Amino acid sequence: MSSLSTSLSTSSSSTSLSSSKKLQCAICNLPQPTSNYSSTQLRKPVASRCCRPCVQKLTKNPNVHPNIPPPTNALPSTNPLPSTNPQTPIPCISCMRLLPPTSYSLSQRKRTKKKGSTCTECVDESLKCMRAESQRTKEAVKLGIQLESLMSSCSVTVLLVTNSPSISSSLARSAAYNLLTSTSPNYVGIDCEGNSNRGCTMLQISTLTHCVVEAITHPSLGLSDDAASIIVDGKLEKIFCDAKGDVKAIKEEIFKRGKDERLEGCIVDVQKIAGVGPKRLGLGSVISASLGVNVTKQSFKKNCWWRLKTAEDMIKAEGFVNYAAADAWGTCIAYW
Repeated sequence: MSSLSTSLSTSSSSTSLSSSKKLQCAICNLPQPTSNYSSTQLRKPVASRCCRPCVQKLTKNPNVHPNIPPPTNALPSTNPLPSTNPQTPIPCISCMRLLPPTSYSLSQRKRTKKKGSTCTECVDESLKCMRAESQRTKEAVKLGIQLESLMSSCSVTVLLVTNSPSISSSLARSAAYNLLTSTSPNYVGIDCEGNSNRGCTMLQISTLTHCVVEAITHPSLGLSDDAASIIVDGKLEKIFCDAKGDVKAIKEEIFKRGKDERLEGCIVDVQKIAGVGPKRLGLGSVISASLGVNVTKQSFKKNCWWRLKTAEDMIKAEGFVNYAAADAWGTCIAYW
């Protein structure tokens, strides 16, 4: 019984001593009772213990605590943010002027000094120049040399004939092809209008100075003898752009004449010469690459020429004959 009372008195005395013991806070440097420390802080080393009041102040705002010593081993920031003080000027990396922060957008103010900031005036001027350059580019594309106008300026003679069996049509057709062959060197540009369903409805054969456009007004007769004689001539090079479809359509028209004549001689495809890529080049792009000048063509879709079903419709459509002739003449220019 006496030993139990002795142990109780010893423990109570030790508890009172421990509770009365004071520990120095590492921040405020004041001796604080152990009750002012959390169990976590009591387990820390003596040099890093913090009392509850100091911990609460640090949690709320560590920068306002009056007893926090400034760090001695802190490294300076390599990319400090520019001052947001409205009185501190910021240099503009474009015009090299010191301007107040109000002259900068919020995003520019947040940029680091290493990247630099550009004032609103310089940003607006840069955007204005970019818009003007884009507009000039669009106007240059719009004002590019049109293939039909280029053909007209070169004084190319366009001769329109038909495959009609009448005497007058035959005489006009023979005269046109005789004039064409007399000015032909050793190659001709060929193009045809139509599709896989209707076949060839208009054939264009051109040299650098003359172009004969033969409208197939009588589809059952196929191409005329004059046109077929040029196409099957083995001494002439035939220049196409995207030759596969045109050659197929022309062969079908030749077979309608009841003769087993074939396209002989060299067939040149300027589209393949220009290069094969993910996107096939049109005739305008091929000529532009050949001449080094922006050459454009009339829009087939915008003019609604896809609605033209027969050769008669193509003859009546305004500007279509020159458009068709320019396609054949353009292959000569691209090859030449």
